[in-house]
Amino acid sequence: MRETPAPSLIEKPKKPLDAAAKEMDKSIRVRCIRRQECIEVGHDRFEEIVTAFLQKVGEANVINLCTVNYSYVDMGSRQILNDFGILITYRG
Repeated sequence: MRETPAPSLIEKPKKPLDAAAKEMDKSIRVRCIRRQECIEVGHDRFEEIVTAFLQKVGEANVINLCTVNYSYVDMGSRQILNDFGILITYRG
């Protein structure tokens, strides 16, 4: 007979990678917001969408803001148009 309990042969399962990643420090992420994607019913909402995203992330978590210029073909007029956007690097 034993005086102490028998050691358990079944080990606890390891944490899933998703749970382990959430416990670690916030990872660096990148978000690109193009002005073309922010036009709704003829209204340019680029500033509103960028402001809402930055408020959601928080000023302390923003690492870098870069403007980007890009070209795309407008399907209606079949012209090449130049546009702009913003690339946000943040901790999240």
